[in-house]
Amino acid sequence: MKRVIINADDLFLNDKINEGIGELVDRGIVTSVSVIVNFNYSPEKFREFYNKHPNASYGLHVNLTDGFPLSDIKDVRSIVNSKGMFYKTDIFLFKVHFMNPYEIRKEINRQIDYYMKSGIPLTHLDSHAHVFWVSGVMRKLQMEIASKYGIPSRFPKVTDVNNNALLFKILKLYLNLHKNNMLKRVRMPDALIDLFGKKIDKGSVEKNIRAVNDGITELLTHPGYACCEEFYEREKQLKILKSDWFLSLIENYELKLCSFSAL
Repeated sequence: MKRVIINADDLFLNDKINEGIGELVDRGIVTSVSVIVNFNYSPEKFREFYNKHPNASYGLHVNLTDGFPLSDIKDVRSIVNSKGMFYKTDIFLFKVHFMNPYEIRKEINRQIDYYMKSGIPLTHLDSHAHVFWVSGVMRKLQMEIASKYGIPSRFPKVTDVNNNALLFKILKLYLNLHKNNMLKRVRMPDALIDLFGKKIDKGSVEKNIRAVNDGITELLTHPGYACCEEFYEREKQLKILKSDWFLSLIENYELKLCSFSAL
């Protein structure tokens, strides 16, 4: 049987993203949501959102590359720049090898604690910009924290049949070396597919849907309404996911929707 978790990343990045994700949860398309807690988030806002849109599983989208940490700056100096902000992804990829693992763990735990204050069950763990995958220390933290809370985490290898870039292929080979070790310690879906990937159009989406095999596959999405030009591509994703065409695609390929609770 082919089962799919359709996960929407970045809840609470902004209100327009929230609006789009909420609509998809209500339609039964998005079955799982990953929450960012260091932007437009509060436990009260999250409870309100959850009460309106309860038909999904909710997890933490650990963020170490965008905005400010929840920890006191003085306690996490190695993971922030001179302005006290997280390093952007391209800089993080280099800096992470020189960061203090204790400080990384401290910030992740602060984000988990802030999520937990909502009282909403924590069903899974993943990371903004896939930072859990970029170093041995980060992968160890992913396994440690997921094991501590007894929750599944994101499969450590992403598929996008439309992406033929050399760096993407190298990343897949690199992660394949560590996949089996992680699967021994943490519950995960059997695969991860970036549903929209490099091309946001129906043809590309169908190619990725064809790549779904038996087992449980997470389909990664970033939908939402656009508050500005930066988010136009997210609204394109939202439009496709809301369409009758996408519903028919799921039915035609005999995919059964589920959430991280299935793990």
